[in-house]
Amino acid sequence: MYLLGSWLPWPQTALVCTAPPLVMALAVSQLPDSPYSLFLRGREKEAHSALEKLRGGGGGALAEVFRIQDSVDRDRVEGGLPARFRLLATQKKYYSPFFILNFLIFIIHFTGVSTLHLYAHEIFQRVGGHSDLYLSNIVIGLIQLVGSCLFLVLVKLYSRKLLIVTSSLAMSTSLSLLGLYLYSQTRHEDFFLAVAESRWLAVLSLATFLAAAPCGLCSVPLLYTAELFPTEMRSLLSGLTVSLSSLGLLGSQLLFPVLEHALLPHGVSWLAAAACVLAILFTLISIPETRHKDLSEIPDKFAEWRKEARASPWVTPSHSPSHSRCTTPSRELKNIDLKRQMFTK
Repeated sequence: MYLLGSWLPWPQTALVCTAPPLVMALAVSQLPDSPYSLFLRGREKEAHSALEKLRGGGGGALAEVFRIQDSVDRDRVEGGLPARFRLLATQKKYYSPFFILNFLIFIIHFTGVSTLHLYAHEIFQRVGGHSDLYLSNIVIGLIQLVGSCLFLVLVKLYSRKLLIVTSSLAMSTSLSLLGLYLYSQTRHEDFFLAVAESRWLAVLSLATFLAAAPCGLCSVPLLYTAELFPTEMRSLLSGLTVSLSSLGLLGSQLLFPVLEHALLPHGVSWLAAAACVLAILFTLISIPETRHKDLSEIPDKFAEWRKEARASPWVTPSHSPSHSRCTTPSRELKNIDLKRQMFTK
């Protein structure tokens, strides 16, 4: 779009852009319908065939068939969509991943991924010594494309949490240096004057930020919509997540001018760096690793999240040491420990 917009007038650009939707419509027409909708319409054989094609067959696909059938039967008995919302509000394996993922996306909106490109335009134009907005847009798009291509390779090699942590750490460091550069524009000390003249620092910080964002923090949540949500509720929870994410994006766009006026540009940059650090901590504490995990196991992890595990359902009895049966208290304590271990086993 950046290239077309720089070469063609907008009416011709709009005409060219009708081609991708037509190709997409033709490609989607060759795909099977979703297994859930096929089961709802009673087309079970087509649903089995569609799920095997989507999952590549195997025992996992067969187990998912049973879960989808149970969900369809439950929706028919309990009332469909209202019953799903009731499950979302009452069962931990549904509301825990939903609130965790949406809170992570809420944090991402404060990292500046949708607002700091405004600084990128200005800084790239200053460094280039020109006012060509199209060229700066193309540079930004190419940097983000490189980051997205890197993500396709890294997601096959490393864990989801490692990608989020590494990406957020690179973004936080870049935003901190960018905030230092922007803050130096308001100071007159020798150190800050030297930083203000280092335009390469601003360009390097922005380029690293734009490339690191799609490498993990802004891409892995898209995977989580398929990996964290149970099969029977995935369509509802994913749709709600996309809706809330769009509202959050709109809110961040409206809030950005207010924050920039209150905190100044360097303050906004440092706030975004703090949000990246918060994303790291939240991911390490609250989100389980999903790489190489069966999708059916992940909801059970949320259902058991932070439950106290005990070796036995009863408290192991222990009596006060009695000195009438032995000569030394230490020997009596050893006997109590032995009895406790035997009872637990």
